[in-house]
Parts: sequence; C-alpha cells; structure tokens
Amino acid sequence: MSPFPRRVRAEVDGATDHSTHCPFKGDASYWSVRVGDRVVENAVWGYPAPLPEAQWSTGYVAPYFAKMDRWFDEDTEVFGHLRDPYHRVDARPSSRRVRVNVNGETVADTTEAVVVSETGAANRWYLPIDAVSIDLTATDTTTHCPYTGQTTYWTGDGIADIAWSYPDPFDGLTTIAGYVSVDDGLDAVTVTV
Repeated sequence: MSPFPRRVRAEVDGATDHSTHCPFKGDASYWSVRVGDRVVENAVWGYPAPLPEAQWSTGYVAPYFAKMDRWFDEDTEVFGHLRDPYHRVDARPSSRRVRVNVNGETVADTTEAVVVSETGAANRWYLPIDAVSIDLTATDTTTHCPYTGQTTYWTGDGIADIAWSYPDPFDGLTTIAGYVSVDDGLDAVTVTV
C-alpha cells in the first residue's frame, strides 16, 4: 500500500497468514489495517504475483468494504459501494396508469406514479403510498444503494418485504420520497403500465 499514501489513510500492518486462490488471478495475500490502536485483520487483499493473464493487478490492493467503518468519495460518505460514473438513475413523474395486483386483486391504481430508470435494470414504478390499498407495515429489512439511498421495506397482504421506499433519497431522486415500489419480482405481484 505504500505506493498510494495519498489515497489510503491507514497503516497496513503487514501480511497475515490468510490466503485464497482464484483460478483466474492466482494466490491472494491479505493484510491487516491499523488505525490508531485498532487493527482490522485481513482487511486488504491483493495479488503480489498474479497469473500471466492478470498482470494488470500487480501492485494493486483492494479493501473489503464491509470491514471498514465508513467510506468516503472525497468528502461524501458512500453507502453500499462506490458509485460508477457511467451508471445513471433518473426519476420522472409519470401520468401513465399503473396498476398493481397482489394474488389477483388490484391493490393500487394510479396516474400519479414516478418511474425510476436505472442503467442495466428494468424501469421501476413508485406509487404514492396512499394509492396502495393494502395495509403496509415497516419491517426491519433495510438495504443501501449508492445511487438512491437507504430503503425501508414493508410487509403487506401477508407477504414479507413486498414493497420498499426511500424516506430520504439522494439528490436527484427526491421525487420518490413518500412513494413506495411494489416488488413485481414476487410471484404474487403483477405491475401493469
């Protein structure tokens, strides 16, 4: 890690005995990271002598995201993973009619949805929470998306985590605050636009 003193604000505490093998890159070595009196074991890994087809990785190391307390991209805290500058997520109000059926029954029918388009993913429809007729109860499930923010998941109609919302979405997506998206990946759910 010494070639990158400006990028790493921690002290690499020497190689550990831990190693793994990748059939594409070779044998990985691991290092611990020391910050003050705290040591995080096997927090960083790399390929000191990679296979010929992975020579590009020589001299590089990668930290485990989950082993660090916090991540920053410059002065902005990062959640989930670093953002890809070529990845877009856009939210736009839509007057198209969106219907949601759960187990064959219509539970939402609105022309006040917000469509979220994300690189490499199908459009996702967010509905005003009061447009959903089933009772939704917040669950303990949460996820973090580096593009949209932290989710709150909801149980409804006896189906756990049937929907999610972003109470405080990141800039550019504030139009989905107070809206909910129903998981059309579940067998019981159909979203029609």
